[in-house]
Amino acid sequence: MKALNLLLILVLLLSALVISGCKKEEETPRECQTSSQCKVPNKCFAPKCTAEGRCIVTPKDNCCGNRKCDPAGLENQCNCPTDCGNCSGYIQYNVTSGSRIQKKTTQYAIHTCENNDCRVGVDMTKVRNISIVDDLVVADAFKTEFLTTFNNPFNVEKDKIKIEFSLKDKESDISGPLKFTEIKVLSDTDEMMGRKFISEKLENVGNMFTIETGITSSQRSIELEKHLNFELFYELFRTVVNNSAPINNVTKKKPNMQVLKRSSIKVGIGQKFILVAQPSMELGDEEETQ
Repeated sequence: MKALNLLLILVLLLSALVISGCKKEEETPRECQTSSQCKVPNKCFAPKCTAEGRCIVTPKDNCCGNRKCDPAGLENQCNCPTDCGNCSGYIQYNVTSGSRIQKKTTQYAIHTCENNDCRVGVDMTKVRNISIVDDLVVADAFKTEFLTTFNNPFNVEKDKIKIEFSLKDKESDISGPLKFTEIKVLSDTDEMMGRKFISEKLENVGNMFTIETGITSSQRSIELEKHLNFELFYELFRTVVNNSAPINNVTKKKPNMQVLKRSSIKVGIGQKFILVAQPSMELGDEEETQ
């Protein structure tokens, strides 16, 4: 009888514990009753209150602030730095030389936003405006002063080279003005990096004109030091004796004639240009060319 009573007491105690546990489970507080009660980091996350009263948040697609960069949604480092990272700072890249890969950091080139696109630009705190004067001399014809002004480092994508010509001397047998028709920008290996057709005239000593020209570069390096040369094309009329004509009976001399001469002359710039350009291949896989 005592054993039966003890068994009954144990059953009652176990039943009480089970009932108590169920009540505690039922009494666990809900996080939410409706989705509007769920907190989200920002507008790029959608809240939802589950049937169990738990809050879950889901990132919205193509929304700046959803913690993932969505190229399909036209997100990039310039219009959504929170998701895609900042477009700023110097550029790290790998240089491959044979089987060796070396990590480098640019000295002048930086990431910068241009028209909402992350491009290679120049750290303007390191830019110097340089002016170099040279004499451009064509023997027995003319002499001009050649003033070149440019930024160094030079941003190939946007900078211009300014060139000023002034006439210093002209031989007396040159009739009429000197006419300049074209200027080419050449590398030290004669690669044509710029070309501009012009129509400028210099007739008297002191006359001058100014032109601006950009350049193009197929460099595979972000930064490249290079000497540049300029080839200037010109034409002039020279007064010479017409030896094929008969002697003039009055002057007892053969008459003069005007001879057109077309030619060009090269001018080298002593200062090396530091060219900064958008590389022609992907960063991180650059061959050593410097």
